[in-house]
Parts: sequence; structure tokens; C-alpha cells
Amino acid sequence: MSTTTKQYRGRRMAVRLRAVRRRLSTVRRRTRRAATLALATASLAIGVSTPGLAQMGQTAMAPAGGIVGSAIGGFRNLNETGPGILYYGINAADRGLGYRGSYMTLGGFVPSVEDDLGGLWAADLRGHLSEYGGFFSNVGMVRKQFIGGTLLGVGVYWDYDGDQNQYEDVTIPSAGTSYVFPGGQTYNQVGVSGEWLTDYGNLRSNGYIPVGQTGQIVGPFLGNSILCVNGVNAALGGADLEVGAYIPGLADWAGMVSVGGYAYGNTRYQFENGQGAVPWFGGVYTRLDLTFVENWDFSLQANNDSYFDWTGFARLTYRMGGSRRRNVSDQVEQPMMRNEHIVRARQVPVVAINPVTGTAWQVYHVDNTAAPGGNGTAEAPFSSLLEADGAATAAFDVVYVHRGTSSASNPYVTPLGGFGFNADNQYLVGEGTTLALPTTSCGDRTFFNGSGPGAHPVIANLGGTAIVVDRAGSTVSNLSIVNSALGISDGAGMAAPGMATIQNVTIAGNAGAPQRGILIANSTGTFSFDNVQLSNLSDDGLVLAAGNGRVNVMNTRITGVTGSAIRVSGGNAQATVTSTTISKTLGTAVSSTGSGSEVTLTSGTIVDTTGNAVVASGTGASITVDTVTIDAAGGSAIVASGTNASVFANRLDANDAGESAVLVSGDGALASLQRTTIRDPGGDGIVVSGDGAKMYLYANSRVQIAAGSGVSVAGENATVLVQDSVIAGSEEDGVVVAYEALNTSTSTQVTLLRSQILSSGIYGVYAGRVDGPNQVVQIFGTRISGAGLAGVVAERANIDIDRDPTSPGGLASAIQNTGVFGIQALFGSRVEVEDTTISAVATGIDASSVDGILSLRAFNNTITTNAGPGIALSAVWGDPPIAEVRGWLLRNQITSVGADDITLVTVDPPDAPIAFPQVIWITDAANAAGLGAINRGASVEETP
Repeated sequence: MSTTTKQYRGRRMAVRLRAVRRRLSTVRRRTRRAATLALATASLAIGVSTPGLAQMGQTAMAPAGGIVGSAIGGFRNLNETGPGILYYGINAADRGLGYRGSYMTLGGFVPSVEDDLGGLWAADLRGHLSEYGGFFSNVGMVRKQFIGGTLLGVGVYWDYDGDQNQYEDVTIPSAGTSYVFPGGQTYNQVGVSGEWLTDYGNLRSNGYIPVGQTGQIVGPFLGNSILCVNGVNAALGGADLEVGAYIPGLADWAGMVSVGGYAYGNTRYQFENGQGAVPWFGGVYTRLDLTFVENWDFSLQANNDSYFDWTGFARLTYRMGGSRRRNVSDQVEQPMMRNEHIVRARQVPVVAINPVTGTAWQVYHVDNTAAPGGNGTAEAPFSSLLEADGAATAAFDVVYVHRGTSSASNPYVTPLGGFGFNADNQYLVGEGTTLALPTTSCGDRTFFNGSGPGAHPVIANLGGTAIVVDRAGSTVSNLSIVNSALGISDGAGMAAPGMATIQNVTIAGNAGAPQRGILIANSTGTFSFDNVQLSNLSDDGLVLAAGNGRVNVMNTRITGVTGSAIRVSGGNAQATVTSTTISKTLGTAVSSTGSGSEVTLTSGTIVDTTGNAVVASGTGASITVDTVTIDAAGGSAIVASGTNASVFANRLDANDAGESAVLVSGDGALASLQRTTIRDPGGDGIVVSGDGAKMYLYANSRVQIAAGSGVSVAGENATVLVQDSVIAGSEEDGVVVAYEALNTSTSTQVTLLRSQILSSGIYGVYAGRVDGPNQVVQIFGTRISGAGLAGVVAERANIDIDRDPTSPGGLASAIQNTGVFGIQALFGSRVEVEDTTISAVATGIDASSVDGILSLRAFNNTITTNAGPGIALSAVWGDPPIAEVRGWLLRNQITSVGADDITLVTVDPPDAPIAFPQVIWITDAANAAGLGAINRGASVEETP
């Protein structure tokens, strides 16, 4: 910077300071006159005449010449020297920040004294009249002082807002009366303002603190009505901060653009849910300030926030004696920039209208802390459920039970016969519920959540039923029922197609007298239970005993029940159970005992059941299990014991059953298991014992580490399919099909298809007495590995071992590492083996008969042994002494270690009669060089 420039700026600053000193001197000389004028201006603000103005021939009332023109003329002589103290303005706005409509302003900035530190004290007085006829004002004391070439100002204000005409009163209907929510309010607040003014721009901030009565709220309940929108009248506290900069292109008009932000709220008043009347919110704004010509100022501001959305104003002000310029010293006697209207929130209450009736919802309040004699309104609740039960007589009436105090130790007592519904579509709800009511005013809305989730209101009926639900459309929500003989019943019954809803309800006993949770005994309608908790009951949890009844259970927990957790005993009744946990049940967890009854379990858990977990015992009963885990059942996980009963399982995990995991014991019963895993059962994995029973295990299912056999089939004429599944680690056999000696079965069919039988303790597959007409065990495309004694054993049984026949060139079967025998055929069995690999065994195939005719067909097999022959045929004297082995051995590839590929043996005791020879037939042996015949009896016949 040049020396000349520095000298010029120094001289300019000195001139400014001298001008300021002259003005301050003028202020001191005019102090007395200014005080008189301050009183006059304040008098104008409150609308009374003053002696000072009267002496000057003026009054506080506007003369006929117009308020602006007359005021200018009346005070012209007071402003002939120096800046003027009065200004007039109009604030045009449709919606300003917290107010609506335009208003006129008459204000004065009155310098008073100069303190010892060189600071100027002034009174900032403003009076306003809105287009709605409301009056409001601002009275402040301001101190301004130069700091270097800048100006620092601080002000304290008292704001009064008596503009009661901005909004209209609202009438709210309620049962038997009506309420008025006023539109007009009077507010007061304290304000603190600060500003720092420079030749380049300004920095301003304001704080607003409402005092006294700063709000009025109603909702969500008023009388017996519900408000969709709560009513709010509130003065908002808050603050703003802005920074402004002069625009070089607008220097001739002292043009400045300011940007800023603000935050407002009122949480002094709170609704039932703890939310403040107006939660704090923030916004931003920008303003353009101009001085068009001497004395005339213009401002244009736009605001945006989440509460008021877009608001703004355009303000035109005439300042007597001069206006603000870019020069800092010219702004000493300018009023501070701040909100003149107290920021107020207005939320018009809206009544919740029932979309069915077209009238307001009616709510009867119950609160055990209320004084006796209440009328059921929000202001005077009933103190007992008996009163509410008698008052709620119309359809869609709501009984709202408040938490009150100590209801856990002193429950609300229901009427002797239980709380009942007097009309269809009524509601019994407890505080804290998320239940939403439908409305035409605001859609589906939650009203009864109070201060949020918490302990449910507690009710009880020690001698009977707590709640009776027997009307269509009934709703029970968010209550706790304790120590009642019966928690919820259907009373006389609800007919189809009626529906009732019970949600967020707990029913708990004290392990005393018989206590049952829920009994639906007389209804054909549908009951929906959502998020219901049943615990510590000395009887059943939920019983559906009604013929053709319907129950839906969702998101429920049942624990500590002595009887059945869920029992469906009604004929053709149906229960759907979703996302439910059942634990520590002494009886059966879920049972379908009624004839034709149906239960569907989806996405649930059953754990620690002393008895059986899931039982279909009714004739034709059905249970469907989908994505369910059953852990630690004392009995079986799944039982189909009823005649023609069925269980369908998908994604079932059954772990640690105390007995056999799955039991299909009913005649004609069915168990269909897909994507199922059975682990560590205390008995067999699956038992099929019913006459004509069926069991299907498929789609990547697994039976693991059974204490007995993996799959045990004992039912006559049974049908069993194990497909694309694994049976592993059984302590006994992988699959056993065995009948008593007097077997009358004629059509047993057991098929292993594309499956694996791994690490069985004794046999991979054992079949005994499966030799009747149309009886067969089929092993197709299956691998049997790791059995202790033998891969496949047939004892008087029909067995086919082959490729997967469902596709050309399907997967071949394989038997490996199965102890002594790959395949052992005994007595009068019929065994066919084709396209199978047998390896890592002592003997590949052993066919031995002591009586009867044993048939072996072995075609196209690959056999590798490590100690004995590939195929051994033997006929041994028995009782009766008829033994014949017939072998059809074609195109087999045999590799034996230390033995003949094929051996033929007949054994007769020395005293055996010659009339009963033991016969072995071999047709077309492919490996004749390795054929050895051992004659130890009366006759050996070889057909090359």
C-alpha cells in the first residue's frame, strides 16, 4: 500500500471519528428532548395520548391525513438536524416465519446517553398492527460502540405478541359435549441481540426466550375423542445467526446479501408419548437489503425449514432523517435486525374419523389412579373395567386401559364372567400398544402407545375367564393377564366368517390351581393371535376344540406349560403357527388330535419338551412343518400316530430327541421329510411301523448319529423312499427293514435312490423277511460305505441293486469298505446286483442257503476283494434239508486276493440222506478260469 493511500485513509477515519463525536455531543444536548420523545413513541405503541405530544399539538391517534404522511409531518421538526429517530414500515407477507399476513410498523430508535467507555445507549421501540387487527410490540435497550473502524452493538428486548386474531377457534366434537381449541394466544418473550458492523459486511445473531404461558396443547385424546393431529399453540424459543456482505454492483443502494440459519422449538409442553409440543428444528434463510433513495429501505427475505416449509417477507421502511448507508458511522442509530413477531407454532387439531361409521372414534378411558366417579373421558377416566364394560355398548367403541400405578401387584379386576364385548368391532387396548386405527382423517394411525413400550397394564380374574371374545371384529391388544383360571375364551362362540384379533398379550399363571391360557371351543370364525406370551400355566397353553374352528398364531412364545402348548382337538379345525417359540413343555408341544384337524408350523422353535414335540394323532390329522427347529424333545420330534395321519416337513432340524426322532406309527400314516436334518436321536432316526404307512426322505435330507438305526421299517405293506439324502453314523444299521416270522405283508416297497449310507455300526442295509409278493428293497445309484459287518444283507428278502433308473446311464451304486461282506444273501432270498462296484471287502457277494431256494443275479459288476472270493455260492444242509442256490453270473469283472474269483460250496453232514442233495446252479460264468468247486457233500452239479 502506498504512503499516499495510507495518509488518505487516515484522514478519512479522522473525519468519521469527528463526525461521530459531533453526533454524540448532539445526543447529549438533546437527551431531555429524546426522553420526552421516547415516552411519546412508547405511548403510540400502546395507544394512549401523552402530555408531551399534546404540547406539540399531536396525539397518539392517527390524523385523517394518513398514518405515514401525518407522522412525517408531525415529527418533521424533530428530525431537521442529524438522523431521525422515527421510522414507518410495512411488512408484506402471506406466511412469515411463525406468523401469517402483513403488518404495519411505527418505531423509534431513541439515543439516550453516552457512558464513560464511549458507548451509546438507545431505546429501540416498535409497535405493530397486523392485517387481522392484532397488536404486538418490541421494547429494547441497545448499546453500540465503535471498535476501530467497526461498530459493535448489543441489545436486550421485551417482546409482546397480542395478535389473537391470526387463527380461528376450532370446535372438537366428543360424546355428549364439545371442546373449543382457541386460535388466539398472547405471548411474551425476552430477546438478546448482537451485531458487528463493518465496511465490508455484517455479522448478526439473536436469541429468543419465551416467558410465562408459552403454549397450549391438546391430544391425542380429548374427552372421548381421538385427534389425528394434535392441537398446538406455542411460542417458540430459539436463535438465529447470519453473515452479510455488501455487493459491489449494488454499492449505490448499499446493497447487502445476508445468509443465515436458525433453530426453534418448544419442548416445555409434552404430549402423552413424551414428545414436545414442537420438537426442535432448524432452517436457513437469505435476505437482500437495499436503500433505494435517502430515507427508504427495502428488505426481501426467504426462509426454509422442516416445520414451516417456505416462508418469507418483503419489507419497505421509511426512516426520517436519513437511512443506513455503507458507511459504518451512519448505522450507529439504526435499529437492530431481528424478528419482530414472536415465532409461534399453530397446529390445528383434527379429529380421527372412523371410515366405516363416518363419525368420530369414541374412547372410554380406564385408569386405576383416577378418582372414583369418572365418566370415561381422558380428563375423568373410569377407575374400573366394570364401568368401562358397561359404557362401551356401540360398535367400534374403544376401551383404553392406562398403565396406572402398581397394576402388577394390584391388577385391574375383570367382571365376574370376564370382560366381554357388547357389539361387533369393539376394542380393548392397553397403554403402549402399537395398534393402529383406520381413519379417514389421517390414514392408519397409532394412538395408544402412551410414553412408548413398557409394562402392560395387568388384569386378572382369579375365579374364571379374564376376557371373553365372542363378537366379530373384536380386538384385544397390549394387556397382561395373570393368575386367571382361563385367560381368553370364545364364550358362546363367534360364527364364520367373523374374525377377532388378540395381539401383544401376555398370559401368565402361578403354577397354582389349573390355569389355561386360551380356549376356543364354540367358534367357527377365525382368531388371530400375534405376539402372545403364555407362561407358567398348570394346564394347556392354547386349545382349539371347536369343530371347524380357525386359529392363526404369530410371533408367539409359550413356555413352562404343563399340558400341551398348542392342541387342536376340534374336528376339521385348523391352526397356523408362525414364528413361534415353544419351550419347557411337560406334555406335547404341538398336537393335532381332532379328526381331520390341521396344523401348520412355520419358522419356529420347539425346545425342551418333556413329551413328544409334534404329534398328529387324530384320524386324518395333518401337520405341516416348515423351517422349524426341534431340540431336546424327551420323546420323539415328529409323530404321525393317527390312522391316515400325515406330517409334512420342509427344512426341519430335529436334534437330540430322547427316543426315535420320527415315528410313523399310524395305519396308513405318512411322513414326508425334505431338506430335513435329524441329529443324535436316542433311538432310531426314523421308524415306520404303521400298517400301510409311508415315509419319504428326500431333497438333501440327513439322518446323523442315531443311537439305533438310521431308518427302521417294521410296518407291513409300508412304502419308504430315501432319495438324494444321507444316513450317516448310525450305531446299528443304516436302513433296516425287518418283520416278524409271521409276516403277512405283501407290498412293502423300500427304495434308496441316489443316496448315501455311511459309517453304520453293523449293516449298511438289512432286509429280513421282505419276501412276499410285490415286496422289494431297491438300492439305485446309492453309495454304501463304512459299515461294520456288511454293506447289504438280505435274509429271506428281495433286494435289487442297480443304477439310477430315472435317467439313461444313471448313477451306479457302490459298496465299499463294509467289513466282511459287500453283499450277503441268506436263506431263500432273491438278490439282483447289476452295474455295481464292490470294493475293499473280504468277500464281494456271499450267497448262502441252508433251506429254500436262493437266487442271485449278478451282471456287469466290478468286484475287488482283499481276502476272499469275489462271489461265493454255498448250499448247506438245513432243517428242512432243502437248500438250493441258483446263480446267474454274467460279465462281472472280479479281482480277488488270495482266493478264487468264484467259489461253489455244498456241505452235507456225514449222515445226510442221499435223497436230499444240496444243489448249486451257475449259468454262463464269465470268469471260468477262476471257478473252483469244492465237493463236500453228496452232489455238486456244474453247468459251464
